[in-house]
Amino acid sequence: MRDKELIIELIRQDLKHNQLVYGLERIGLEGARLHHLEIYDMIHRFMEVPEGLVGNRWGMTYANFMKDAVNYPITPKGDSLTPLAYACYTQLKEVLEESK
Repeated sequence: MRDKELIIELIRQDLKHNQLVYGLERIGLEGARLHHLEIYDMIHRFMEVPEGLVGNRWGMTYANFMKDAVNYPITPKGDSLTPLAYACYTQLKEVLEESK
């Protein structure tokens, strides 16, 4: 697996982006299906996730964390999301370990 801190930072940035996207949906504007940065794909490659896990438990775990981002305070750099990014990384890693 590649650099843990890089992966966590990518997750944090995706969480920050999803705060905006899902926040827009909360007020009735379309966002989630149209405006994604494909960070998920990068994390998938960096963590060397087997193809069978992408759409299943690993992918659902990732998606659930992204949706949870709207429950955290919005900050300019997304600092409030750091604990959530670490928790996301930890759970994603656990899913990978369980699949072996």
